[in-house]
Amino acid sequence: MQEIHGTSISPVTHRGCTVEPKRAYFGTASAIFAVLSVVLPVLIGVFFASRVEKETNEQAKAWAPLGAFFATMIVSFFADAITSVLGIVSGLIALGRREQWKWLAVVGLVVNVPIVLFLVYMLAVVQMHGS
Repeated sequence: MQEIHGTSISPVTHRGCTVEPKRAYFGTASAIFAVLSVVLPVLIGVFFASRVEKETNEQAKAWAPLGAFFATMIVSFFADAITSVLGIVSGLIALGRREQWKWLAVVGLVVNVPIVLFLVYMLAVVQMHGS
């Protein structure tokens, strides 16, 4: 019996072989990517909004909020796409490896899959209406 962080982990017997439970590296990564998928767009929006306030040119200052909005949307789209796809891949790997804490992988998948589906839907709508 192995002890990790004060909790005892008993080996699992599968098809006559004794297998130690695997640590939740990919499940943890999936959960972290899920958090990043939610937090990154907010941080990107705050970053671009702070740049608007620093604009000194009056004409540029009038258009700066609109530019910041579009820049936030574009950068957030790509940041969310990357973090969500990485979260889905790491969550699926975690479930495939039968890692110790499956709930981390499930949480990552529950958050990341709808985000990717929404991003794909947005791309389909843009393609249908022409860009």
